[in-house]
Amino acid sequence: KVQVFIKREYAWARKAKDLRLMNTPNGKGRLPLHRALGGQATLGSIKLLVKANPLALRSPDENGALLLHTACQLYHSTNVIQYLLELDTTALSAVDKTGNTALHHACRGAKYDTISLLLDKYDAVSVSKRNAHKELPIDLLWES
Repeated sequence: KVQVFIKREYAWARKAKDLRLMNTPNGKGRLPLHRALGGQATLGSIKLLVKANPLALRSPDENGALLLHTACQLYHSTNVIQYLLELDTTALSAVDKTGNTALHHACRGAKYDTISLLLDKYDAVSVSKRNAHKELPIDLLWES
């Protein structure tokens, strides 16, 4: 288990050194940082990848999802969400192509700790904002 962890961390560190790779999205418009969040990379790896490509914080994927959106929906721990918000709180009000906020994404992923963090700590999060499908964040939570 330890060897798998070290191998994965080393792979992210190698990617962080390759500037071309750090700025090249895959077929879904996702940068390595998007993929790292979906793959549950550690906070240390996320910090390393952000340092290698700070512009990725505001780079949406093909669906208009920012890193914060991806983290809120997929990441299992709030430490990375907290870190991303410390770097850029304006992402809280950003929406993807279908009008989903970070709270919509957290609800879609049923990430209760993230939902709690967004609601308790950040006043900018709106529970009454509807997406393009007229869904509130709570509607997405009920569906998940």
